[in-house]
Amino acid sequence: MAKAACFVKAIDNARPYKSHRYDVFGPKVRRMLTLFGSYQIDTWLLLESNPLVLSYCERPVVIHDAKPKLTVDFSVSYAERDELWLIDRDTGANFSLEKSFPIFLEWARQNNFDVRTMSKKDPSISKIYLENWGYIVRDLSANSRYLNSHLLNSVLEVLEEPRPIIAVCNLFPLEDPVLVRVAVYSLLHSGKASCPDIKDSPLGPTSVVGLL
Repeated sequence: MAKAACFVKAIDNARPYKSHRYDVFGPKVRRMLTLFGSYQIDTWLLLESNPLVLSYCERPVVIHDAKPKLTVDFSVSYAERDELWLIDRDTGANFSLEKSFPIFLEWARQNNFDVRTMSKKDPSISKIYLENWGYIVRDLSANSRYLNSHLLNSVLEVLEEPRPIIAVCNLFPLEDPVLVRVAVYSLLHSGKASCPDIKDSPLGPTSVVGLL
């Protein structure tokens, strides 16, 4: 297990000036998080949507050589590596991590962390994709606790043939359709299933889902 999982909660919950506060539940880390600004929300959804991400933590480290104070936005754990993510704050074309935060970068290297800078608005990530994953994460947060392994395995079996979500629900007339839908979302979240149109079309009953 990647060691970034040693970060279990934010080191700093002070709200940045003029930023909006969001209190959310992260299904992947199974706890509440406090995030600030839409850019942290969008980045968090990317972490939740990526099945290769094993764990993450918001604002795990303060960058002491930054003036004014700056925190790392997320630590991210993969099976074989650890990363620290800094979301771009419009620092200008001449900004350099090496020149601005040499002490922090040396600490990161000594502790085997890769440091990544993330764009606030990545043109390769569609608004629809983030909205779809926001919907999935909210549904998982509210209802995944009611899922049982029998239903999850049954849905896994029927998704060997790609089907619209509504068709999957119709195959289980004795089950709560909300839980059948959440089982589909859980399989998407874990990377066992995929939805080819999730980047381009709003997620809904006619969205087709199948096993990878």
